[in-house]
Amino acid sequence: MDGPAIGQALGIEGIVYQATTSGSLYAFDNKTGKRVGKKKFREKISAPPALFKAWFSIPVQEKDFGMLIWNRETQTQDWNGLESGCLTPIFFDELLLTGIENGKVIAFDLVSNEELWSSDLESMLRVRPGYFANALYVGESNGNLSHFSIETGKSEWKIRLNSAVRSVPLGDKIGLFVATANANVYLIDIDSGDVKWKCSIGGLPTEKLLLENDILIVGTSDRKLYGIEVDNGNIRWKHEFEGIVKGSPISRSGIVYVPSSDGNIYAFEVESGELLWKFRLDGPAIQPLALLDGTLLVATEKKTLYAFGKL
Repeated sequence: MDGPAIGQALGIEGIVYQATTSGSLYAFDNKTGKRVGKKKFREKISAPPALFKAWFSIPVQEKDFGMLIWNRETQTQDWNGLESGCLTPIFFDELLLTGIENGKVIAFDLVSNEELWSSDLESMLRVRPGYFANALYVGESNGNLSHFSIETGKSEWKIRLNSAVRSVPLGDKIGLFVATANANVYLIDIDSGDVKWKCSIGGLPTEKLLLENDILIVGTSDRKLYGIEVDNGNIRWKHEFEGIVKGSPISRSGIVYVPSSDGNIYAFEVESGELLWKFRLDGPAIQPLALLDGTLLVATEKKTLYAFGKL
């Protein structure tokens, strides 16, 4: 590729797409790895894109707009708009939901080309909002964590944690999981916003948390991976690496796969934390992993995209 990857690989209809910091979007055949396309954008890609059906929503760094919609089927740009500083968006049917770094959250109707609602926040955003059960959850740099209705934009509750929110809020029937800059992980009651438990870890968390078999998986900048029991917040196991864990892990069938800046990808048994295997890559892996049709995809800072068999 012509630059290091930005964000995880995305896939649809047997094609793997990978964006780069150089402003390109590559397309590869998921079975053979053969490159089947490349789109070079004039604009600089500023955050990982999102994919919904035919449309890519791509945050860009431009003076007059911060997001563009590119149609992979027609190979055309369908729309651009919003302000600069857009984070990775969420598609909700014809709605585009996104946070703006300077402290704003927006719901935009792509059919009518109109803003449905927006809300100004108290502070900046360091991570994109999270989505669960028709609600948007937004964590701010001042520690605010808020619930927003997708349909109306109204906030049903807001709480203040004791440090900046540094992970995308992860919703589940158990509750809402979130991690902060001062190395705490929380389970929040999704209806009331009450804190159910808090667990102290070390270092900044990965942007995306992972839930597998009632174990919450969190990688950190202090070179550790934690397995936290979701019913009580106790640390069941942890593993130390030679490099930081910045790219978010991914899981399948009780196995969690983890990238590291030490140039390896690791596989752990999620219940016990036992190391099953590791593989040496050609450079640091600091972007999130992807799992598409049973194929594990990992990008390195050496501009390489790896695919690991059927898992």
